[in-house]
Amino acid sequence: MEMENQGDEWNKKFLETLLYSNSDRLVIKANDKGKNPFIWSQFRIAYIDGVEQKYACCNFCKTFIKYSGRTGTGGLMRHLCFRRLHAVKYMKKRKKPEEEKDGGSKLAQNTCVRLKLEDMIHRNSPRIGYVPNAKGKSKIWSQFRIISVDNALSKFACCMMCRSIVTYTGRTGTGSMVRHKCSKNKYVKRLDADEEVDQVIDPVYTVIKSEESFDWDEKDSSDPESDVNRTSPPIPEGVPKAKVEEQSGIPAELKRIIREKHTALMNRSLRLFENEEFLELAQFLVHLGAQYGPVDVKDIFRRKTNLPAFNEG
Repeated sequence: MEMENQGDEWNKKFLETLLYSNSDRLVIKANDKGKNPFIWSQFRIAYIDGVEQKYACCNFCKTFIKYSGRTGTGGLMRHLCFRRLHAVKYMKKRKKPEEEKDGGSKLAQNTCVRLKLEDMIHRNSPRIGYVPNAKGKSKIWSQFRIISVDNALSKFACCMMCRSIVTYTGRTGTGSMVRHKCSKNKYVKRLDADEEVDQVIDPVYTVIKSEESFDWDEKDSSDPESDVNRTSPPIPEGVPKAKVEEQSGIPAELKRIIREKHTALMNRSLRLFENEEFLELAQFLVHLGAQYGPVDVKDIFRRKTNLPAFNEG
């Protein structure tokens, strides 16, 4: 099994190499046999030298996902791009009136609600709010906020560093938050137990028993009645309390981390867009812009002529 996984990983990297080198050997075609228009409008089958491969390629992010007629489309449906663009419509179409009476449909309903919330967060919908848990005693609440829709609390919490969603209710506890693998943890540290968490003053929120009472239909943004009170995402409290520089509003500690990453890249010979460290830095800057707003990279990066000399060898 391990040898098979290594072979699959090698095949995937080979496909990526052909794709980014614009090789004529790689051809990506639509799946004529696919019967699901929601899935196959977004994915294409990969061919090498005319031979069909066991991988499908996402039209948006160009990621290769393992697929064959035997494995099915489960891996494609779990792909993040598909979940954000099509999954809500797909689940609505599959939903049947009989499922409302079935006790097993609760999981499907929770999944549908989660996908809708992810889509609204991705689009920065003004209907979404982030509420601190005033009763929470765990330090994990320095990183998470309860999600609200139109000032009504949901059964989900959001990581304020990477915007991932986890299930949370008073009964389920914080286990899913503790197990959460945040993509920002390698850059941002959480608060220590003895540090105080600033209390955020929020409007009055109502607690609901089910998300079925949500009005999921988006209102026109030009309609004045569509404006609702929204709690802006706070600065991640896991960031060390450093002095904030006035030019960009980014804590000095974060600037130092970015500069270290940038310096390490500038003093190494690498293929820029294929280097994993560069991609991690770029992804971190994207999250940083979403958190603090537009930032001038010249205010963060240094010129190579001003970098300290490195003795190689």
